[in-house]
Amino acid sequence: VVQAGAELVHSLNYHQRWVWDAAFSSDSGYLVTVSTDTRAALWDVSKGEIIREFKGHQKGVVCVALNDATS
Repeated sequence: VVQAGAELVHSLNYHQRWVWDAAFSSDSGYLVTVSTDTRAALWDVSKGEIIREFKGHQKGVVCVALNDATS
C-alpha cells in the first residue's frame, strides 16, 4: 500500500501464489484479495493486517467484488 508521495506503508504478505484480483471498499479502508492459492483475505489497509481469511475453495479464486454500501 502506498500513500501520497509514493512512500511504502505496508507490504501485504499472505498469499502463496499469484494474486488475481483485488477490490477496495468505497472509503479505501479495506481491501479484499483473491489468489490461485484457493484463499481470499479481507485487509485493514491502515494497519496492513488481515481481518478475515476465507479458506476452503476447491480451486483458485480469480475474481472478487466488494459491495460495502450501507443503504
